[in-house]
Amino acid sequence: MAWEPILSIDPDTWAGVIDGGQLCIGTFDHPIRHVDARYPTDLLPLLERPYSAVHAELDEMEEDRIPVDDLPAAAVVSQDNQWAELALSWLADMPPSQANHRLLVDLEEASWTTPNIRHGAHRIRRALYGLGG
Repeated sequence: MAWEPILSIDPDTWAGVIDGGQLCIGTFDHPIRHVDARYPTDLLPLLERPYSAVHAELDEMEEDRIPVDDLPAAAVVSQDNQWAELALSWLADMPPSQANHRLLVDLEEASWTTPNIRHGAHRIRRALYGLGG
């Protein structure tokens, strides 16, 4: 099993792939567990870093096997206010898309989150997508 660490999540944890494709997290030296690419909760700590910094690091390596653009959706699905708040920062910096617009609407309408997050989602949605967006 060939482990390829790609992106540091924190000083002791890395996101990477084994055998050229299976997404995992682990130490720099070896994988620990598989990550479900559809719901990459193990990667949510990357939201603590600026979106542009994470993307710059991946772009510099010409790397696209770590699904960082899916992290805001995973944060919303988690229904955790900490991750939702961090996802807002990323959504504000990410290129506009139909999927990101939907995430902002979902956060605006979420009964599980805080008023600050709902209002933040509304502000970002209006700024990126306009009044009717």
